[in-house]
Amino acid sequence: MRALENYRKAFEMYARSLPPYHPDITKMENSIERLSPNDGTAAKSDDSQEKPAESAAANDTDNIETFTIVWLDANVNTTEDNTETYHALRTIVNYIRTYDAVQPCEEYVTRVSRASLILIVSGGFGREIVPRIHDLEQVNSVYVYCADKKRNERWAKDYAKVRSVIVERAELIEKVSDDQKIRALMEDAAVPVSILSRTAITTARRSSAAHAKH
Repeated sequence: MRALENYRKAFEMYARSLPPYHPDITKMENSIERLSPNDGTAAKSDDSQEKPAESAAANDTDNIETFTIVWLDANVNTTEDNTETYHALRTIVNYIRTYDAVQPCEEYVTRVSRASLILIVSGGFGREIVPRIHDLEQVNSVYVYCADKKRNERWAKDYAKVRSVIVERAELIEKVSDDQKIRALMEDAAVPVSILSRTAITTARRSSAAHAKH
């Protein structure tokens, strides 16, 4: 099945950029296993064809809440650069919550259950909050957006969900955008392969093109 093959290629490209044991790897492996044909699953296929359509409809109506960017930075709402960054991120994920203090941010992260959270955090706040929220299921990924990359890489390397430590805005936008394509693909893994194929093929092609440039 060509769509499944493209999905595997996209998974392999994404997995190479992840640290070992990142939870996304397990999720994608499980998705591939569900989509792969094997003996003894014919009886289940009839039932599974109805449920994905239901899930797809639910994802369409809840799309805004499926992924949420949580941005924690003392100056998140005060600089022109951060305002421009905010608008750029909105083109990737529609729903963004901003916080300039750790406590209200942590309270939101710990109580939310429906959304899959993408945390963008400054270096100082990251050192404080990441150890406490890292293992929560709703926390999907963390991006440390800071001024001192080397310093923050020293603590960030201990947390598998930290995708990158980033200094430049353009790099942050590019990284979040590329990763979000794969996250969306994973969310869609429950739908039939015929629906999945369009996203899988596009993702695989874009990933291949990106690798070819380097």
